[in-house]
Amino acid sequence: MTTRSVETVITEREAVWSPCVDGKSLALGDRSGHVRLWDVGSRTVTGTLTAHTDCAASMSFSPDGKKLDTGGWDGTVRLWDLARAD
Repeated sequence: MTTRSVETVITEREAVWSPCVDGKSLALGDRSGHVRLWDVGSRTVTGTLTAHTDCAASMSFSPDGKKLDTGGWDGTVRLWDLARAD
């Protein structure tokens, strides 16, 4: 059996996560309703979305990685345009 090692441990209390199809980005939603966007290569947070007023429950990237949809326990679904700078 091959021995493997852990490269990164994220210690926040994420409720849900989604990798981007390109393998370069990761979205992590937490119990407070925030969604953090991570750059996988540099292991850094590239943005934070105040997505929901309750726990983020589901999310997925569009096939081109430019949009992210999130669903929360607050009963809302949101579509985010990640290419637009706010």
